[in-house]
Amino acid sequence: MLGDYGVKDKDIVQALYSFVFMWQEAMKHNNISLTTNESSETMVNRFQVSLFNKNLGKADNIIKLGKDSIADAQIKLYAKRYNSYNLFYANITPSISNTSFHHYENLVGNTLSERNSFVPAVKIGLNWFKRYPNVSGKFLLLTISATPKRTNSLDDLTQVNYKITKSHVKLPDTTKTINEDESGTAYKGNYKVGFGIETSAEFYAVFTKHLAIPGIYLKLGYSFGEPWINQRQIPFEGGLLFNISSKTKDAVNYLSLIPYVAWSNLKSSIDADGASVALHDKFSFGVKLGIPVNIGK
Repeated sequence: MLGDYGVKDKDIVQALYSFVFMWQEAMKHNNISLTTNESSETMVNRFQVSLFNKNLGKADNIIKLGKDSIADAQIKLYAKRYNSYNLFYANITPSISNTSFHHYENLVGNTLSERNSFVPAVKIGLNWFKRYPNVSGKFLLLTISATPKRTNSLDDLTQVNYKITKSHVKLPDTTKTINEDESGTAYKGNYKVGFGIETSAEFYAVFTKHLAIPGIYLKLGYSFGEPWINQRQIPFEGGLLFNISSKTKDAVNYLSLIPYVAWSNLKSSIDADGASVALHDKFSFGVKLGIPVNIGK
């Protein structure tokens, strides 16, 4: 049909646009001077204009139908990308901890003194978050961090129980005095401070919002501390991730629970007395609790 009006484009979409443009230009000048392959007569009467309008309407409908078909094809093609995204972000978190403790220093006259474990640190993290489409609650999260800090040997010291008796007031006209006993726990050994750094990679994977199918939590680290007996350590944690979320399509989390097992150091290590520490002695377990902060749109 389009060839009868002199349209020679091979691409159907381009041919339709050429047809519509050709006749719109002809109508603007009120002078139809286009020819067909069958005849070269000029189409100027009302019947021909009416016929043109009908063909123009059909062409417009075909173009609209073509646009709808292209839109449907694009939706199907990119369906896996809708409602999903990749998010990369970084964070810097400064922190300070200060713990007071009693230190029993047998190298200096067996004295008992009060000291502080002051540990300033700065955590630098890089994060990647991936949300999957069509599966409510499915996501991946990877966090890589490094934390340079001031550290000490407090964890390497030996805990001991102490008891101190203090005499205060001697009762008049007697040989008796009022005594006060003080007891507690102290740390025994050489207390040192120095530079340290902790690095770690944390991975979270959730495949569905259903509690019957938990996600995965893994964390592997590398730590170095100048004052430590075991200066280089490789801690590890692994567990299951349960997200308690809403029943809506967006699956907004209300609470996250992670029961996990951990080893403080996968490397061979020794204690303060130089004895080897077995791997099962470095084992622990626990539950992590997370309450997310959901910010509305």
